[in-house]
Amino acid sequence: MRFIAAVLAALVSSIGAAQFAQEDILHGGQGGYFAYRTPNLAVTGKGTLVAVLCGRKGTVSDFAEIDALSIRSFDGGKTWSKPQVIADGGEDGMSNTCTLVDRTTNTIWVFMSRISSTARQSEKGGKKAIIDGESVMTPWFVTSTDDGATWSAPAALAARLEPADPSITYHANGPGIGVQLTSGRLIVPRYYRRRGSDVSYSHVIYSDDHGRNWRQGKAAGPYTNEHQVAELADGVLMMNARSYHGKNRRAVSISRDGGETWSEPKQDDALIEPVCQGSFVRLDPPASSRVRLLFLNPASVKRENMTVRLSNDSGATWPVAKTLHTGPAAYSSLVVLKDGNIACLYERGEKGPYERLTFARFSLKWLTE
Repeated sequence: MRFIAAVLAALVSSIGAAQFAQEDILHGGQGGYFAYRTPNLAVTGKGTLVAVLCGRKGTVSDFAEIDALSIRSFDGGKTWSKPQVIADGGEDGMSNTCTLVDRTTNTIWVFMSRISSTARQSEKGGKKAIIDGESVMTPWFVTSTDDGATWSAPAALAARLEPADPSITYHANGPGIGVQLTSGRLIVPRYYRRRGSDVSYSHVIYSDDHGRNWRQGKAAGPYTNEHQVAELADGVLMMNARSYHGKNRRAVSISRDGGETWSEPKQDDALIEPVCQGSFVRLDPPASSRVRLLFLNPASVKRENMTVRLSNDSGATWPVAKTLHTGPAAYSSLVVLKDGNIACLYERGEKGPYERLTFARFSLKWLTE
């Protein structure tokens, strides 16, 4: 009995302990890729960690030849599989990935943008591909129904997406993760640009039939992109977006109809940014009456100082913050693990922000103590 009591005491102690650990898992130059960028991190119904990355060849540029890759961990991020190519566009780039897990069907969706080789060559020639290209970035996807072990062939999303809008020539996702609402609706954060314009608009696509058909919601407003969405209480959604309004602050918008329409974005003075992607998730389960939110980004006017924040009041205030890395850092992806701990995958380096991908795992106690 004393032995059992001692084991239980040790277990309780470890669960309640303030825990933090991080380790570099990939760096530029490995596996024939110049850089690994734009991480997505998701947890499957079985508890498997699936990370989706973009492997850029020859250069770190957004208009490089890019493969979409996945790696998996079965032990909470202690060890990882080797990168697996899930979409190879040849001379085209498969970029801006966004991962979504359907809890009902156990299907993993990875959405991506196919960057045409014409647009890539235009960019190399010093022209603005986003203006000159007719089909600069088109929406594609792959799926897995076996916990990320194998993947479907890449397929164009256009046939499943309504309404069609030929004036949009630049379709981009997240990057990061999508969410499934308590209603079962699937939400994928996206942004677009129209032909002849370099102004971006944040919106979402949504599906109520587990991905057989998708619809485009209306835009939240101009000069925002690269956003994430979290479900608050009573089905209200909050969008947290990269902003080009010139204030180095994140833009926040609200939807009360499941992402179909959005309020005018407002700047959150507590969330400083260098105009960069950020990660934004709900800490509590969707069915919980408590709504705590997590936010992670380079908290600076430069891409540096990767900082995680906690809000206890649905994003009204952000009183808790901890720094993961003070040096150069950029894109990230947060996830809440099955055991209640928090994990993230993020870009960081010493001389520049895209040198390596780092996996961090920490407890709520570490964050709040």
